[in-house]
Amino acid sequence: MTKNITLLQAMSGIDFSIDFLDGTKFRVKTELGQVIKPDQILTIEEKGMPFHKNSFKFGNLFILFKVKFPEQLVGEEMEQVKNCLKNLDGQQEGAD
Repeated sequence: MTKNITLLQAMSGIDFSIDFLDGTKFRVKTELGQVIKPDQILTIEEKGMPFHKNSFKFGNLFILFKVKFPEQLVGEEMEQVKNCLKNLDGQQEGAD
C-alpha cells in the first residue's frame, strides 16, 4: 500500500490504523525518533494478503511512504525551521 504523510509526520513519527477487508484493524506506529525518508518501504510481516490455497497463512504487507513537502517557507517559518534543524546538520558533519 502507499501512504501519504506530511513532512512533520516523517520527522516526528506516524501513528495510524489500517482497515483490512475482514473488518479488523492494525495499528502502525513508529518508534520515537524514527525518521521516515521519502519512498521508504516499511515491511509488516504476516499482515499482507492470504496465500492462495492456504488462507490461514498471510504474506507481508509493504507500506510505501510518500512524503509531502511544503511548497515554500516564508519569513519566520524559514527561520524556525533553520533553528530546529541546525543541530541536526552539525551532527551529520561530525559523522563523516
